[in-house]
Amino acid sequence: MDDTWVPRRQRPASRVRARQQRRRQRDALRAENPGQPIDSPAIQVLQEMSLPLRDFLWHLRRTHVGLALAGTLLALSLLAFASVYAGQDRIFPGVWVAGVHVGGLTEEEAKEALLLGWGRDVVLRLVDLDRYWEATPAELGLSLNAEQAVTAARSVGMAGIPFGWDVEPEIETDYITAQNYLLDLVTDVEVAPANASFSMDDQRLVGVRGRVGKILEVGQTMANLIGNSAAVVQRRQLELVSRPLVPDVIDPAPYLEEVRELIRRPFQMIGYDPYLDDTVVWETTTETFVDWLEVE
Repeated sequence: MDDTWVPRRQRPASRVRARQQRRRQRDALRAENPGQPIDSPAIQVLQEMSLPLRDFLWHLRRTHVGLALAGTLLALSLLAFASVYAGQDRIFPGVWVAGVHVGGLTEEEAKEALLLGWGRDVVLRLVDLDRYWEATPAELGLSLNAEQAVTAARSVGMAGIPFGWDVEPEIETDYITAQNYLLDLVTDVEVAPANASFSMDDQRLVGVRGRVGKILEVGQTMANLIGNSAAVVQRRQLELVSRPLVPDVIDPAPYLEEVRELIRRPFQMIGYDPYLDDTVVWETTTETFVDWLEVE
């Protein structure tokens, strides 16, 4: 049994009176502030110790010294960040080349990523109003100068933080390859012109206006491609340049009366077969006959 233990009745009266006095003080505080918790002495000591710290932080935030200190810390952080990237020969984050993010990569890694993305992901759309055709850069004779692109990406520094930075790459064009591809595309792009024609609408003859056609202008499209190759790659789109093909006759109105006279008589085709010594008569409907007519 612990020899230092003292029975309750044998404890000094001064300690009992001190404890009773503290209890009366807490009861008085509760009576003055009903509903509010009364902190223990230990909590009160901690609160008193935190006051100087809070006061220091308050002054630090509201003085030029505090701003200078915060700015210094930020500058040191950026310097350390830049030192790490520069020491590892890496491109800073937020830098893009031809749609490929090269931030955080070394020069060799960036070259590999660019060449891989160039051959696998880049598809160009050749647009003619509401029509389009798709081609790879290689089909159009376009190649990426990866060495120059990586050097340009390194020179951007931290300008890509935080909103990103697009580097315009240097694109080399093989003229013969591009020209041959566009020449093969001429037939697909071409729209033949159509002269004025006629049709029957519920037994009534109506005129159909002629239609303007178009043909691909290979020379102008080539100039557009070579002069704006970097922008074409960035937008993934090449605008095709075409030339209109105007029909001989657009307005059918001057010929309506002549056609009406023509269709009043039945249309017959008469053929003679000399081997059988036989004559064949073939007729067609008015609608079919009118569909054959075109002003020239």
